[in-house]
Amino acid sequence: MSYALRQPSFIRLKAQMSLTGRFNHALYDKVSRRTVHATVDTERSAQHLHIVIRMGSTLNSICLPLDAKSNANRVADNLEAIANGRLDTADTGITRELLIAAA
Repeated sequence: MSYALRQPSFIRLKAQMSLTGRFNHALYDKVSRRTVHATVDTERSAQHLHIVIRMGSTLNSICLPLDAKSNANRVADNLEAIANGRLDTADTGITRELLIAAA
């Protein structure tokens, strides 16, 4: 299976990087039409953006520089890596050049 965020979800995720809060996202597999749900908590501090991702029984967190343009890409890559079971390999897969241009 290959779960991925749809483009509208990525655009919302990009906007959420400038907010503090809890947001729900769904990742879809085009072939099997299955869905995986994730909760993303964002907390902005003076210098960092702290992200907590909850998916199923897993809890993952990352700390990113505040207002970096690549934050949404890194969070989306982590969401997809967790959903597809490849987070530990550091193989984040697809680059998001097309989604950046659309957002």
